[in-house]
Amino acid sequence: MEQGRRYFAERIRLLHLSRSLLMVGVLWPLSAPAVDTTILNNKSDRPVEIRFQADAADAPRFSLRKGASIPLSVNGSVKLWYSSPGGTGSGILLPNTIYRFVRMESNRMQLERVPLSGLQAKPPRVSEGKLIDREPWPLRIKIAVDDDERTRQSTWENKIKRRINAASRLLEYFCGVRLEVVAITRWESKDSIRDFNLSLREFEQKVPATPARLVIGFTSQYDVKLSRQRLGGTRGPLRSHILIREHGPRISESERLEVLLHELGHYLGAGHSASQRSLMRPVLGDDQSNARSFQLSFDPINLLAMNLVSNQIRQPGFYSIRQIPISVQQRLLDVYNWLAEQQPGDNSALQMARVLCQGVLSRVEVPVPRDDPSPPAVEQRRVQREFQRAVIAILGALGRVADKRDSRSLNRDKLTEAYIRTAAAAAADVGQEHALKAFYYSLAIAFDRGYLIKRYDAVAEKIRKETDLVADASRERFVGDATLWRRASLLQDFISAGILAQFVGSDAARDITTLEEIKQATEPAGFSFAAIVASRAGIRLHQALASREVTFSELATTFTIERFVPSVEAMQKFWTSAELEEDFGGTKGVYFQREIKKIQESVDNLSPFARDDRDRSPR
Repeated sequence: MEQGRRYFAERIRLLHLSRSLLMVGVLWPLSAPAVDTTILNNKSDRPVEIRFQADAADAPRFSLRKGASIPLSVNGSVKLWYSSPGGTGSGILLPNTIYRFVRMESNRMQLERVPLSGLQAKPPRVSEGKLIDREPWPLRIKIAVDDDERTRQSTWENKIKRRINAASRLLEYFCGVRLEVVAITRWESKDSIRDFNLSLREFEQKVPATPARLVIGFTSQYDVKLSRQRLGGTRGPLRSHILIREHGPRISESERLEVLLHELGHYLGAGHSASQRSLMRPVLGDDQSNARSFQLSFDPINLLAMNLVSNQIRQPGFYSIRQIPISVQQRLLDVYNWLAEQQPGDNSALQMARVLCQGVLSRVEVPVPRDDPSPPAVEQRRVQREFQRAVIAILGALGRVADKRDSRSLNRDKLTEAYIRTAAAAAADVGQEHALKAFYYSLAIAFDRGYLIKRYDAVAEKIRKETDLVADASRERFVGDATLWRRASLLQDFISAGILAQFVGSDAARDITTLEEIKQATEPAGFSFAAIVASRAGIRLHQALASREVTFSELATTFTIERFVPSVEAMQKFWTSAELEEDFGGTKGVYFQREIKKIQESVDNLSPFARDDRDRSPR
């Protein structure tokens, strides 16, 4: 591990140097709102001296050795000056872009942009900015070790903690993520399992991630053999579980660290790289990391992907990959296209794109007429203005709840209940002809974080046009940590299904939301019966409000999650297509359809909708 210690020392020195630039006034203040990343890679065979001030005498500088890459946090385009044995020069760095130093045939050093989106693509115009200091973001992790680990707990605990700390130091340098251990546990693995995929599934079922965001498991179920086999695995980027094989007589601690960093790279959006010096090369356990000259490093392409993802998950209130902005998804797709072209036989980049770039891959353009030969009449304009005022009134009421949620200790399910009751009370005070539509449009605007209405692009476009509101700037304050049955994703399913029913009706909404969830069985996210429960409950509430089976005044005083959504406590599993086929005979099978029917019955039998619990029959 001596070469590992030297490497960490040099990386930490560069990190401290980056922070020292702040003290001499080069970096942007800590309060700068936007953080992007530029990757610098030295592809030449010589070190390059770099500075970010025109005055060479006073400017701090650092040396980028051959083959090394460094991420720079920026809030716009920045200018740098460089020098090497091949001469001096300067260049402009754009955010979310990769630049590399190359030595030309004339022996001169040149800085060039890596054209991820095509050789002919022109760089965008970006306002001038500066380097900024990106504070490390804590990723809360749980360590889990299975019952086949034979050493004393103090021994394996200290060993794994050292490895986690070593990985954390590198991740902090490479993408601003610090690993924070918040729990340590053990679990009992089934001795008869000899397949890694089954081990991963068992691990996910037996070890919940709480109270962490990510649980990293170390299994000694079987020995590691240094051959082409899976040394670790996860279901995909930002999934809650990573499992790593631990034991093996020939595997060194530096190789174990390499496997851990590889899987953490996948967690942060990295795909496999064709570079055999990268931590993201497809096959590990090749003895490279035991060499004194080997440097633990990510290739610059994956380094950009990891920073694009880490810059998103550090945003306040981030809870779903569907919140990633379209512009960031497009850049990620550029990265994954590049990786896929370099490795035609490897599908890891495609898998990453399917998860992180859903908005780009599934986007459907909605045609908008250019000319309206018959402008709206005065009465139509008056109705439109009244509707917009109704939406603004409900949003204002939601904003007042958001402003007071900390003082009232509102969070998770209780915060959701406060939001729904408040929106219903506000809807009861607006004109009856606008109440239902304004209620759902307001929830869409307030709660959408890149997933809720953008899941159905045509719906999102219609809401944008009909409300004529620019809500993105104020939406951040609404959501907080609102959940449904303690899961943020279920709240999104509940609201989005109700919004969809507003446009297509209850029957079509049930079909669409079920088909959308079935699609998840082919994705790393997996199919969830709990999501079906939340969607069906959201559709049923819309149906009740539309028919006045439930009034907004009633909803404002009686809404609780327990009253309006069946419990999902027994529905924590996420199913793959193969599992649905094995356990239910597929989604068209009688057993699967029976489960869906049971869910609908549980929704219909909720007390707000049951005939014997009401003063009047539903209309």
